Amino acid sequence: MAQHHADTTHSYPVTRGLCLFFGLFALLNVVVCLKGGITAQNMNMWWLDLSGLCVVYNGSSLHFGFIVEACAAASMIAWAVKPGCCLARRAITCVLTGAVALFALLNAVTYWQTLLAGALYRALPVPLSFVIALIFAGITVRVACSRPPAHTSRSSLVAAVAAALVVALAFPLLQIGFFGTTDYRRSADCAVVFGARVYQDGTLSTALRERMDTAVELYEQGLIHKLVVSGGIEEGGADEAQAMYNYALDNGVPASALLIDRYGDSTEKSVNNTIKLAGQYDFKSIIATSSFYHLPRIKMLYNASNVDVLTVPTVGNIAGNGTLASIWREIPAWWFYWFKGSF
Repeated sequence: MAQHHADTTHSYPVTRGLCLFFGLFALLNVVVCLKGGITAQNMNMWWLDLSGLCVVYNGSSLHFGFIVEACAAASMIAWAVKPGCCLARRAITCVLTGAVALFALLNAVTYWQTLLAGALYRALPVPLSFVIALIFAGITVRVACSRPPAHTSRSSLVAAVAAALVVALAFPLLQIGFFGTTDYRRSADCAVVFGARVYQDGTLSTALRERMDTAVELYEQGLIHKLVVSGGIEEGGADEAQAMYNYALDNGVPASALLIDRYGDSTEKSVNNTIKLAGQYDFKSIIATSSFYHLPRIKMLYNASNVDVLTVPTVGNIAGNGTLASIWREIPAWWFYWFKGSF
């Protein structure tokens, strides 16, 4: 009995926290779909791509993935709030979380096929979707095998909420670690380089120099024809965009291949300004290059304007000065722009 009590006390908050976070996140995604229309583009929700469940019938698109996500969200939230449930509800929860695990595994298989085909320039051997598959397989087993008490205490619910908050903090870090480090480079009309600190003498900071070196490499490889540098004016008067422009010239990129955006005072402004430039120059495909921790947010901002971009992380010292602080800053920024872009 003592072992069973300890099992219930210490293990359930983690499982309930995972269910609560992913249930709420899936529910928000469902709301976004209802608000903006269910399309193949917004069915990729940063955790599970269900766009393959879209079926065209009599000229109409039937998005079964939307139904799966909605049902999974409801079952996970219900189990997180009240795990003491009848056998039938527990079985339904297991079926739905097991289905999520299966679809995540299929996403991982697609990733591995893409990786083996050489379509990814540089990537981790294990995708985030495989981690999601393992998490949901664990949830399924835990829900199936556990026998929670009929009544749960308030303290256990508080522990579950705390666990969900920890997962919410970790989620952007997973995006940074997996998506941010994947190099999707291929032929495109242009590459956009996002600004960073420039010193008063016009010298680029290490982070910005690495971004520019990556962009110059894309040009030298013949993957792009135009290079767009976007930055703002710093408090001391240093012109980021001009310094980036000069650096590109000094490294062999001709002026005819360069475009400059001097009003990129923030990531959001750089995205909006470069979307306008892309329209003016009829660019159909764009590469966004920046530090790896920056790329998930950049991708999100472009997607919010229905612009799909390829992301290419800089090649440099991942553990460089200031990198850890920049990564931590991306956690609230990721969630802020996710909600802003969604609602």
